[in-house]
Amino acid sequence: MGQKIDYNLNQWRKGFSFFPEDPSTDFAEFRNVKAENDRVKTRKGRAKYLAISASGTPVNGLYSLTTPSFYAAALQILIAFKDGTVYKSLLNWATGAAWTAITGSLGTYDTGTTYPWEFAEYYNAVGKTLFCTNGNSLQQKIYFDGSITFANLKITNMGGSPPTSAKHICEYNSYMILAGGNWIECSAYDSPETGYGTLNRREVGRGSEITGIFSIGGDLIIAKEDSFYYISGVPTESPILEAVAYQGCPSPRSLCLVGSRLFYYFDQAIWEYPIRKIAELRDDNIVNPQNIVITRCGKENLLLVYLCDTLSPGTNDTMYYLDIEKGTLARDLARPVFLSSGFVS
Repeated sequence: MGQKIDYNLNQWRKGFSFFPEDPSTDFAEFRNVKAENDRVKTRKGRAKYLAISASGTPVNGLYSLTTPSFYAAALQILIAFKDGTVYKSLLNWATGAAWTAITGSLGTYDTGTTYPWEFAEYYNAVGKTLFCTNGNSLQQKIYFDGSITFANLKITNMGGSPPTSAKHICEYNSYMILAGGNWIECSAYDSPETGYGTLNRREVGRGSEITGIFSIGGDLIIAKEDSFYYISGVPTESPILEAVAYQGCPSPRSLCLVGSRLFYYFDQAIWEYPIRKIAELRDDNIVNPQNIVITRCGKENLLLVYLCDTLSPGTNDTMYYLDIEKGTLARDLARPVFLSSGFVS
């Protein structure tokens, strides 16, 4: 811990891509976009503050939606949940960005930072559909109403009556999987808005809470506070098997998927799933594991580890860079003040 790593830790300040698009983490990159409490900051050789609204309440959901290149009208759109409204933006480096509220029958949702949004993409005949859940609200569906254009991106409540208490979501083998408490619940096959209910709900292991779900290498990986489980095959029929006993992830926002590799925090260390210890992490700021954020950086083997003593940014917050191949941590003593745990995705 504390060893110097080989990368120039100030490099990102010169405008290189620092937060790649990653729906499993707290930060989403859209041509070098970062977010803070009530705005998004871009860096590409220059800094721009792109205020979403006048209010200072946190952005509690941030996602970079990119349509595939094989669609003629491929787009990259940044989506932000804030103040009971969902916004969309296309960036223009000459003028900055304009935020527009996404129209549609948006249901009421909680805006507090304790209910961050998670996202899962699903392909349909038109393009990507983005499903969103936060465990305290009606699930949302962001979709293209017709052709793939910025104007046609709309939002509505997710169909099929999925459980509103679901905190986690992912697509697995053409099923949409939701999780909350000690259970998972899945949609019908290739139909993400049908099939929910008690017949498709399953309890997972002991009584501790599920902290994340991921589709990795043909398996559904289920992280819990004190263990890991997995399913291979049809999620309603295949056995739920224990992968790791007595070691889990009590810190949901530390779960970070890099390709097919899953990283997480447990017992004063950062691990790679299932039980490969990467580096010790002993810091007085770890008051609550819920406030540990791990996300990817612009380098393939570099992660950012962000610790905060509360749910909001403060002077006691700490940031490290982790080389996942060398197992070395380097603390950034010049922590950028705009980094915040108050927004999450």
